[in-house]
Amino acid sequence: MNRHFPLSTALAVLFACAARAGEAPAAAEACASAGVFTQDVEGALRLSEERDMPLLLAFRGTDWCEWCRLADRKVFSQPEWTSWAATNLVLAEVDFPKDSDAQAGAVRARNEALAERFGLEAVPTYVLLAPGASGTEEIARLAGTRVLTPEAFVGEIRRALRFLDPAFLAKRLSPEEASEFETLRARRRGLLAAAEARRAAFREASETWAARLAEARAADPARVSALEAEAVAALRALAKPDETEEDDAFPAERYAQLLEKLK
Repeated sequence: MNRHFPLSTALAVLFACAARAGEAPAAAEACASAGVFTQDVEGALRLSEERDMPLLLAFRGTDWCEWCRLADRKVFSQPEWTSWAATNLVLAEVDFPKDSDAQAGAVRARNEALAERFGLEAVPTYVLLAPGASGTEEIARLAGTRVLTPEAFVGEIRRALRFLDPAFLAKRLSPEEASEFETLRARRRGLLAAAEARRAAFREASETWAARLAEARAADPARVSALEAEAVAALRALAKPDETEEDDAFPAERYAQLLEKLK
């Protein structure tokens, strides 16, 4: 089932620690732990950085998606998975229940913003992220309809994570290529983090301008047209850095060639 989310849902969304049913936020320490699915995405990202562990972000529909329920029964509840994940992964869940009362509005908005950020097209989708609090380096994307045993799911993740292992790089790449690959990875991480920061600034500015326009419509409608033009100009200026020479100069083709050698 495909899902598409409007840009407006992504504005001014804060990561929050929320219980599975959308209850009130709790302390992050009580929500994120290695090997256990949590909806505290921000806490999971911090834990990923602190423990230098990759994060598996699971986009699911727990009260309607049969493939999600099947994965729970066949994979995520099995001891082979839970024992391996506890020492190798941080897990976070982004849930889209059909029951609107099962989830707080802020949590739903946050989840829709995450879906847009990662270009979600269907559930279940599992996004594997490199260790770090920014959550910008995507390593792999796994569909939930192909690997429905613990061994197969773990195997897919292990294969995806190999290029983070210096010993594996040394087997597949020459010393010069391995050094080049790590340099390109670091540069790509920086570009992705900068792009995410620009998007965050754009979302914050969009919300600020929306509030100013709402106030103007109520207090001084004659000012709205001029204020709208000012808002458009300001937001265009914020969006413009997305097309920088540095972004364009990244040797994507060379990076792809090195990745191909690691398959």
